[in-house]
Amino acid sequence: VPVALHLDHGDSAQLAERCLRAGYTSVMIDGSALPFEGNVALTRQVVDLAQGMPVEAELGKVGGKEDDVEANAAYTEPEEAERFVRLTGVSSFAPAIGTAHGVYKAEPRLDLARLEAIRAAVDVPLALHGTVIRKDGTALEVAIGDEAGDPVFCVTDLLPHLAKDQMGKTMKEGIRGEQLNIVAGSRPYPDEKVKDRVKLAVLALLHEKYGLVEADFLSAELTMVPAWKARDVGFDRSMIGAYGHDDKVCAYTALRAAMAVEHPVKTSVTVFADKEEIGSEGNTGLNSDFLKIFVEDLCAAQGAESRRTLTNSTCMSADVNAAFDPTFPEVAERGNTAYLNRGVVITKYTGAGGKSGTNDASAEFMHTVRTLLDRADIVWQTGELGAVDQGGGGTVAQFVAHMNVEVVDVGVPVLSMHAPFELVSKTDVFMTYRAFVEFLRS
Repeated sequence: VPVALHLDHGDSAQLAERCLRAGYTSVMIDGSALPFEGNVALTRQVVDLAQGMPVEAELGKVGGKEDDVEANAAYTEPEEAERFVRLTGVSSFAPAIGTAHGVYKAEPRLDLARLEAIRAAVDVPLALHGTVIRKDGTALEVAIGDEAGDPVFCVTDLLPHLAKDQMGKTMKEGIRGEQLNIVAGSRPYPDEKVKDRVKLAVLALLHEKYGLVEADFLSAELTMVPAWKARDVGFDRSMIGAYGHDDKVCAYTALRAAMAVEHPVKTSVTVFADKEEIGSEGNTGLNSDFLKIFVEDLCAAQGAESRRTLTNSTCMSADVNAAFDPTFPEVAERGNTAYLNRGVVITKYTGAGGKSGTNDASAEFMHTVRTLLDRADIVWQTGELGAVDQGGGGTVAQFVAHMNVEVVDVGVPVLSMHAPFELVSKTDVFMTYRAFVEFLRS
């Protein structure tokens, strides 16, 4: 029977640390009696000690009696709630909205409007990642929103009270691409004579802090990502939740395997490419000649023929597959799909409507791979990308196959793929790493 052990209303970082070391699955640090800054400092200390374990905190004061201590309610302000969550990085927190500890002496009056305002204030924040090449040619690496104290960004949403027309749309039409506008600031530039005062004020801040001007965004590659870190998921902590598991979880396992095998039997090349979600186009995508040119140069340095080398090469294409979700069983075929905790998944083919636009690994190479995994006692499974008539998709394996290389997709099953918070099994991640290690050693 899974058991959760939680420290409720811990009053010191030392107590929280002792509980975490003793095996508690979560802790609460209650600094609500302290001034706001003191509560933030104490809570942040416990979050750092927890190293990813769930931490709950309290903001405001919940009334009533607990542990023989009487308290009058002090309601939580939504603005303070947003700032508190941003500065501390807590997993959850208890706002004061009219609830009380112990037995209610009278009918409680819950401020649900306040709770909704707090929920909206701490909704999914966004961080800004990427690179900007300034006018003078210098590069600026951007990562704003990841650390405590960083500002974050968001996309506004339509309140349900005014969403009558939106509710009548299909899910595909509910949010248009042009409506995903990022809120980057609100304070206007002090000069009332200029136009676009808010935009100008933001640009002034960017120039002051980073030396950027508006034209620099023409030579930039920036993206907004959820501003949260990877977390353990479930009472048994068997899963990892994060954004972008597709395909960071495969890039990570491939890189760790390449680093672990210091002396491979044969020449090994580990390739990291981007732009897969737009068809791998561009000179940094795998649907280009950069890998072929690299192999040609590598062979030329050794006096070898590149075409023969590619023909004699084999490849594990690190890519995820969709895990079976019992909430949506109709999109998968139970007998031919991947499952969490059943090991690394070998995907012979993907494609749309079966095998359209995909690689299809040969029977001979599938035999080579299964023999390799069985010999090393690696837990593995096979699966296709959903039911045949539900859609599908392709992977970069097809571009490797175009070079006459034997290739098959190998990777981690993922739940909630492409959602802001994707789930993978720790067992499957480890087995994927082991599969890549054995492949490089073979």
